[in-house]
Amino acid sequence: MSELKATRWGSLCAGGYFAAAAVYIGNAAALSAARDRDPLLTAAMGGFPVVCGVMGGLVLAEKRWAARLAVVVAGGFSAIHLVGLAYLFLIVPASTPALTRSLQWQLGVAFLVLWLTNLGFAFGLAKCVGRQ
Repeated sequence: MSELKATRWGSLCAGGYFAAAAVYIGNAAALSAARDRDPLLTAAMGGFPVVCGVMGGLVLAEKRWAARLAVVVAGGFSAIHLVGLAYLFLIVPASTPALTRSLQWQLGVAFLVLWLTNLGFAFGLAKCVGRQ
């Protein structure tokens, strides 16, 4: 029974990582197409899908240590997006168009919810793997 729960939690967690990788690929493509963007930022955004894809693969491979690593990685991505939302709230210049700010908030909140959900899945997986 516990192995079935671990498989279920692992599938949910890996699905969250693969979904995030797909969205980050879209973000990296959009950033690379935009003018006046820093290439270092685009390269960093290009690394996010790789990290998410590798993490999803490790979770699906059912490595015991990957469950704990999944918690750490999901927590890290949650923290990144929480800091990003704090930046949007505190520091964004008033010269930024309202539509741009609104879209940034929507995307930031969506990512934060995705990562907090995936963090919950990772905690469930780590709990099941720890009992085996």
